[in-house]
Amino acid sequence: SPRPSLTTTTMNLDTTLATQEAHHILNHLLTKLQDPTNTFSPRYASYLHRTPTLPTVLTTSLRPAVLTFLSTGNWTVNSMQSIGGDTTSKQPLIYLHSIRGTDNRTRVYIGQTTDFPKRKSAHAYFRHRRDNPSLHYHAVQRSAYDAWAVLVVLPRGAGGEEGQLLLNVAEMWMCLVLRALPREVLEEWLPEGVEVLGGREEAGLNVGNPLGQGGKGGMLGGWVDLRRSGDPLVVEYARERERSVVQDVRGEGREERLVAPGTLVLTFGLGVLVGWMVFRASAGGMGRLSSGLR
Repeated sequence: SPRPSLTTTTMNLDTTLATQEAHHILNHLLTKLQDPTNTFSPRYASYLHRTPTLPTVLTTSLRPAVLTFLSTGNWTVNSMQSIGGDTTSKQPLIYLHSIRGTDNRTRVYIGQTTDFPKRKSAHAYFRHRRDNPSLHYHAVQRSAYDAWAVLVVLPRGAGGEEGQLLLNVAEMWMCLVLRALPREVLEEWLPEGVEVLGGREEAGLNVGNPLGQGGKGGMLGGWVDLRRSGDPLVVEYARERERSVVQDVRGEGREERLVAPGTLVLTFGLGVLVGWMVFRASAGGMGRLSSGLR
């Protein structure tokens, strides 16, 4: 029989390495969620304890095309588009929206849905983006080209809180694998020895931690100062939100204001900090959290 070519051998090795890293990240994530000192442990630890098959469910739900893509090291929109998947699916799934900006930088956003066509339509609708300002939509407004792909297709049947937790863990896993979160969050959640940016420039458009979605009190997590990003577009977005909020705060006399899902702006005199944390939009109640992560 013919011997495998050097190219084939190299591709197989690269795919194996990509698989090993993805599994390493998943194992670390699940271990961290069971650590009593972790912020999310109260919500996830018991679920993980009574669902010992979760690692198998997730790894078998990951589409093989994702690992093939990761093994190429070619982080272009065209390469990400090759991941493919059924974009008409109404199963619980994790999707990738890859965006090439007008600055020729490729960026990634990862989301969860149980109705992919509906979610895609919302993302594409200008009025929806206008009424729900976010870093993701800011990148869409400054895009030259974009593509969609399906990363993880989860089994049907899991509903309620357990279904939400499954989606959250799967989304967080993919956000870590594809480095879609801010650097500070990646540093906190990636295992030791795994490169924070994987040798690439910052490209993530997810701001809030997916693990907080659907929980009581909304998304919980740490503070992220978007102005510290190494991506000029992210800094631009943060500055635009600052200018907008300064006007609102001065006009309404508020000390703090939730301006978009996942964005908190604190004012100290004339200074404004833009980051991510859930807080009260006013003394009367919570801000708009129903939209989830954007």
